[in-house]
Amino acid sequence: MVIDPKPKIPLPPHPRERREPLPTATNPARANRDAEARVKAILESSNYRIASEDPDFLASDAARGLRLQMDYLKPELALRAHRVERTIVVLRPTLPLPIQPFSTTATLVIPWTRAR
Repeated sequence: MVIDPKPKIPLPPHPRERREPLPTATNPARANRDAEARVKAILESSNYRIASEDPDFLASDAARGLRLQMDYLKPELALRAHRVERTIVVLRPTLPLPIQPFSTTATLVIPWTRAR
C-alpha cells in the first residue's frame, strides 16, 4: 500500500458557474411555499420569547435565583424611593401560633431615624 505524500486538494468552485443549479433556482415557488408557516412557527416558539415575558422560563428551576433576586429587589427599590436607610426585618413563623393568654408585657416599636 502506497500512501500519497501530498493529498490532492480540490480547487474551489467557480464563483458564478455551477455544475448543478441550487434547488431554489429550479423552482423558487417550491422553496417559498412553506416559508410563511416556518416563520410563524419560529415567532410562536417559546425560544423566541423575551425571557422576562416567558412564564415557562420564569417558573423553571433554572430561574429560581432570578426570582429570588427580584423578590428582594422590589422592596429594596420601594425603601430607597421612600429614603429609608435602615430597617429591622422581623420574621414570623409561617404556621399560625396558638392563641396566647393575655400578657402584661408590651412591645415598643421605635422607628430607626437618622438625625440630619
